[in-house]
Amino acid sequence: MGDSLRGRRVLITGASSGLGKALAYVLAREGAELALAARRVELLDQFAATPAVHGATIHTFYCDLAQPGAAAALVTQAEAAMGGLDLLILNAGAVREEHLLDSDEQASREMMEVNLWSGYAAMRAALPGMIERGSGHIAVITSFCAYAHLPLSSVYSASKAAMASLSLVLANELPRNIGVTLVYPGIIRTPMFDHVQREVPVMRKLAFLGIDPEPAARAVLHAVRRRKRRLYLTAAAKAMAFSMRLAPQWTDAAVAHIYRRLPSKWLGSL
Repeated sequence: MGDSLRGRRVLITGASSGLGKALAYVLAREGAELALAARRVELLDQFAATPAVHGATIHTFYCDLAQPGAAAALVTQAEAAMGGLDLLILNAGAVREEHLLDSDEQASREMMEVNLWSGYAAMRAALPGMIERGSGHIAVITSFCAYAHLPLSSVYSASKAAMASLSLVLANELPRNIGVTLVYPGIIRTPMFDHVQREVPVMRKLAFLGIDPEPAARAVLHAVRRRKRRLYLTAAAKAMAFSMRLAPQWTDAAVAHIYRRLPSKWLGSL
């Protein structure tokens, strides 16, 4: 997309906090025009009114991506507000930490809707305009759970793995002037990670491996500018990816061995 994102029209889902908010902040400071979407639209409006992003053009939209049809409608609204779309950042996500046998089917289906099907629908809605204009980029924030096979994340991991595969296949199908960047974060110290730490206390011991949202956002946007296909955002994400490529059976066995020996108090109520 070039070195500058000034004047680019960008839609970010899940923009009310965490990485999505940090991406919005960095892009606003760079002069991009933003369409921000989340369920907590009041937080988006508060962000748009802060002095730190004064002068930026920011459109805010309520969107519940657990509802079928919401993602495609959001893209249509954003394109109408901005006159097109240059960069789509699929950042919204839902997570539940639970054993498969304890999972609720309806809640699991909703998580699949947010993490997979809403992204699929947003891509299908955004790509015709990008292809017609001859340029565009899609950044997909997935998770290292897509390949790490961590216990207590079966449905979440499945949704992220499916989204990763969809994105990588799509990248091979698209013309060269349309880019796709797949981001594998490890731990980002966001409100979502705070929730995970409360549910699974052992995660508190891993917080030091994480990265703050703003440096993460800058790394994501650097990858977009360079049209990188994959970005492993933290050292932990890179190490796990390397281990899974080098010795997948050993890595899976090690993960299972560690999990089975964790004290129950470290797993909270799970």
